[in-house]
Amino acid sequence: MPAYQYQQADVVALTAAFSQERLNTYIRHVRLANANATDEDALDLYVWNLQVSAAFQAPLHVLEVCLRNAMHTNLALGFRVDWIDDPGFILACVQAQYPALQPGQKFSRSGPDLLRDIHRVRNRLATALAKKSARAARTGQTTKASVTVNDVVAGLDFGFWTTMLDSRFEQTLWRTILYHAFPNYTIVTGLPISRHEIEKRFNTLRDLRNRVMHHEPLFNRNLQTDFGNISEAISWISDSVPQWVDHHSQWPLIQARQGNRPETF
Repeated sequence: MPAYQYQQADVVALTAAFSQERLNTYIRHVRLANANATDEDALDLYVWNLQVSAAFQAPLHVLEVCLRNAMHTNLALGFRVDWIDDPGFILACVQAQYPALQPGQKFSRSGPDLLRDIHRVRNRLATALAKKSARAARTGQTTKASVTVNDVVAGLDFGFWTTMLDSRFEQTLWRTILYHAFPNYTIVTGLPISRHEIEKRFNTLRDLRNRVMHHEPLFNRNLQTDFGNISEAISWISDSVPQWVDHHSQWPLIQARQGNRPETF
């Protein structure tokens, strides 16, 4: 694709649209590489960042869906199909949120509130379903009767699932149920399965996902390592999915642009 030919009016309009504060990050970066870099060079780097972010979205989507479904499947096996309402799961959440005092402790910091997250998603879905049912009733149509556990599971965000990898769930969820969600970990890494290492990897990838989805700069990252970490994490869960992701992803674009960024010209 030929380089975009900027007019001064374009630079002014784009700066106003994206904000000077946002573009300053790119301007500083290109000028560290080349003191004579222009605002147009910074805008080219902004385009590069948009394209790389787009290339990461599909692999990160697959990673999130694989983690969610693997954990959902094993929680349903370990508790019951509607595990979000199982007393054992609820107790594990309460114990994680309000851990018991250890000898010598005067207080303990409260933990994550997963039950609140479930409640919020369920209420949001129930409200939407009620509105849909009311519209359907006016036209003589029918809708589903109620919000299902699968509906709630699909509505819970990435952070909900990575939170269950926290050490607070080591005894209640990890050792009894959730380690089954990563059947290939030892085969892939050659190491005993480690909740800590899996938690660390998925938290790192959740942070990457947030940077991508919130349009944050990626130019200081090792993108090849990032992509490899996504692929490996998926492989801990599934044998076949990483190859499918590699085939359909825009990884060649990421590879080409890693060493061919605007500030290197």
